[in-house]
Amino acid sequence: MRYIALIVLMTLCSLAQGQEYAKWMELAKEAESLEDPQGAVRYYMEVYALDSSRAELQYALATAHENNHQYRDALRFYQKVYRKDRGRYYPEGPYHIALMYTYLGKYEAAIEYWKRARAQAKGDESKQARIDDYMRSAEFALLHPEVDESIRIEQLGPRVNGPESDFAAFMLPDSNLLFSSLRGPYTNDLALKQADQYLIRTYQSEWIKGNWKKTLLLDSASFKPDRHYANPVLDPSGSWLYISKCEDLRHCLIGRFPWANGIAGPLEYLNGDFLSSDSTHTHAFPFQWEGQERLLFASDREGTRGGMDLWIAQEENGEWRIKNMGPYVNSAGNEVSPSFSEEEGVLYFSSDLFPGYGGFDVFQVVGPESKESPKNMGLPINSSLNDLYFRWQGDWGFLSSNRSSAYSIDGSQCCNDLFLVDRKEEELLVEIEKDSLERQSVPVVPESIQSVSELKDLLPISLYFHNDIPDPGSLAVTTDKDFANTLRAYVQMREDYLREYSAGLSEEQSIDAQEQMNTFFDVALEGQLKVLDEVFDLLLGELEKGKKIEIVIKGYASPLAESDYNKRLTERRISRVMNYFERKDNGIMLSYLNDSEGEPYLVINRIPYGEEESEALVSDNPQDRKNSVYSLAAARERRVEILRINER
Repeated sequence: MRYIALIVLMTLCSLAQGQEYAKWMELAKEAESLEDPQGAVRYYMEVYALDSSRAELQYALATAHENNHQYRDALRFYQKVYRKDRGRYYPEGPYHIALMYTYLGKYEAAIEYWKRARAQAKGDESKQARIDDYMRSAEFALLHPEVDESIRIEQLGPRVNGPESDFAAFMLPDSNLLFSSLRGPYTNDLALKQADQYLIRTYQSEWIKGNWKKTLLLDSASFKPDRHYANPVLDPSGSWLYISKCEDLRHCLIGRFPWANGIAGPLEYLNGDFLSSDSTHTHAFPFQWEGQERLLFASDREGTRGGMDLWIAQEENGEWRIKNMGPYVNSAGNEVSPSFSEEEGVLYFSSDLFPGYGGFDVFQVVGPESKESPKNMGLPINSSLNDLYFRWQGDWGFLSSNRSSAYSIDGSQCCNDLFLVDRKEEELLVEIEKDSLERQSVPVVPESIQSVSELKDLLPISLYFHNDIPDPGSLAVTTDKDFANTLRAYVQMREDYLREYSAGLSEEQSIDAQEQMNTFFDVALEGQLKVLDEVFDLLLGELEKGKKIEIVIKGYASPLAESDYNKRLTERRISRVMNYFERKDNGIMLSYLNDSEGEPYLVINRIPYGEEESEALVSDNPQDRKNSVYSLAAARERRVEILRINER
């Protein structure tokens, strides 16, 4: 009887737990349907506390964290699923993992998972093209790690920035700052009291004696209580305040108020071509060009090249005429938040497709009708997350970003903050830029060390090879050649790489491609050999002191040849690096490579990986020599890395 009672009790507990599980799951699904990711995370965590083993729950929780911009937590749960699943039931896993690594600024790890995501997307050319764009951005970020020290970024502070999103700052001539903010009333457990009160409004704050005053709501009788009003910008004459009125965050119209140190009349909507489409129109920015006032804005109206495009409009006889800004500015992705500096004659905007550091990056082109490729504004203006609404206004600039220093109510990176951008005087800027060009992004090797552990900041040391080198076509796993001689031959092929990599590109794209390839040859090839030579001298000194040292070397290959051949090729490449240690300076280190009892020694452990690590990053078509041999992506794959240097 006791045994039967125990079974009944266990069954009742199981039923109760099942009911609890179903209740929280229902709440989580409801939160998702209401586009409340914060609530979805909270409810899924309750389910997770009841049963943490289910892959479908882990994936749902990862998605909720991602939608709530909690990228580290999302990455943790996506990885949990991928370790079990390997993409069989959740093929989007590698894609999301790569995206999370990108947002976190971990570009090397992102590239690894973009390769896997590309392999999973086999047969879907559109998705593979999008992944290729992400790959190019990760490569761009790795090749452009320098921070422009002439630019200072500073958060505007809590009197302006709240725990929700703050964006689209515009400074008026009287030192009042207009900006938009998404705000709403919260309960103590961070739930919205009333969803219909969670609205974007326009606020203002005055700059007085080095401080921002408390923000005040910009109000008008024309504002409807259930609509969003955002993106305020004053026209050059000071006569009109342009603003976006949105039914929801996807459907906006552009309107304008008469302005006289405040709203002086009713809101009127732009007519003409603006009214011929039911698409969204937003991010208006009026400016003067060639004696005429024009209007920049973003829209997904008919004729767009991708999601949101940049457009330019001009008012003629009370009617607005609109023109797409064309393929040099607009991509297949989204281009938004344009602004124009009349003093510089430069157009600024944000894009999520042109190569950058992640999310939306800020770009610039000269003139409103440029036929040049957009230039990424680099660090620190851009980050691995979303950087938008960049505007220069005199000596100051303003930026909206959800970078890691932005504040949010729940610790996520959900919400944009406003940042002040400051730049030094022009004379100093020229000197700083010259210095930055002279600096190489090659790690500085210390002149002397007390311990081998001091070398960890130099790792990994990447050593690169031309295609099928050494010993083309060989099935051997060793070679009698050494790395230094191989590299000298590789460096002499610079002109071949420049020519092939830039072939078929526009003049602007060709210049950019050649600049990237020159950087690869200067920094990755010649620079890393210099590091290796200096590390060799330091290790020799430690061996002469009686230290015992282990080096771990890992090999890679691009996917042009068969996998078994590539494994042999990576073995030969590692062999060349080992030959370098044996032969440099007339074999001075050779005696330390023999493991003798009680004697100092150097052990080199090898890990050949072949193509299995590179997966589908580059073309494996031998007819496509540009991409399979001479592309930057292919060149980066053909390498050996010194991963670890340890004292034993």
